[in-house]
Amino acid sequence: MIDIITMIIWLIMTYIIYVVFETLFTWLGTKLVKINVEFKQIVYVSAIKALTYVLFGLIPIVGSLLGIIAAGYMNKEMFEVDWKNGFIIELPTLVFILIAMLLAIIFNIVLM
Repeated sequence: MIDIITMIIWLIMTYIIYVVFETLFTWLGTKLVKINVEFKQIVYVSAIKALTYVLFGLIPIVGSLLGIIAAGYMNKEMFEVDWKNGFIIELPTLVFILIAMLLAIIFNIVLM
């Protein structure tokens, strides 16, 4: 029973951290694409994208790729841009994920 509670708490904490970072990176992405969007809308979209990243992250191997594709699609629909700009908005997040993965490999950090 403790393992399930621990896992739920871990998922909630992960989601909150994802929302904070995703909001920052989505804001940076909208500046790259040069679109004017209210911060409330960025937070709303980031909360949904963070949820998809967390849920797709539970799927081994292809989960991260599915999360990136879903986030690009959400950017496209929510910010009313094309696919290219949808993925450009996601670019700061992708750079951060790659840097974090490289640092984890370099310092032999085991996650989960």
